[in-house]
Amino acid sequence: MKKEIRNRVLQKLKQIPAEEKTFQESELSQKLFHSAVWKRAETVSLTLSLSHELNTAEIINQGLVEGKKLVIPRCQPANRTMTFYPFTDRSSLIRSSFGVLEPDPDVLTPVDPEEIDLIIVPGIAFTSSGQRIGHGGGYYDRFLAKHPDIETVSLVLQEQLVKEIPTEVHDINIKQIYQFKKESSS
Repeated sequence: MKKEIRNRVLQKLKQIPAEEKTFQESELSQKLFHSAVWKRAETVSLTLSLSHELNTAEIINQGLVEGKKLVIPRCQPANRTMTFYPFTDRSSLIRSSFGVLEPDPDVLTPVDPEEIDLIIVPGIAFTSSGQRIGHGGGYYDRFLAKHPDIETVSLVLQEQLVKEIPTEVHDINIKQIYQFKKESSS
């Protein structure tokens, strides 16, 4: 069932017109920037997005402008864990086996997870109550199970919102979902 939802939402994401996607991303980023959780956070974790995902460039730029410490996860497929590294620019990144840009562990020093105040959790599909389907590796669920006090937010494009997601005992809900909603015409 999760695989079907993932595939259906991925197809929707690939069909969003670029202008519409950019508009939704900007609206969601503004919701984040005005939130108390963003304002309080000193160290923020986020990913460098893939083309079908919510573009995180605006969030990265705003975080750097505000002097926040940005950290990027690096996945270790052997044990399905994540290690976080500081992000300052793209020069210290390498392409992973998943095709995403990740920190180069030969150049950077890991950040203690206890330093992270906020994680902007990526995903494919979400419910408004915080359930999520990611890419299927379980990396965030494993990490968040060990660090339940870290604030989590997901920015959800309209096409990513689903009514329900079948959950398993190891699935960890996102604490705050910021979703794009089109204004209904009256």
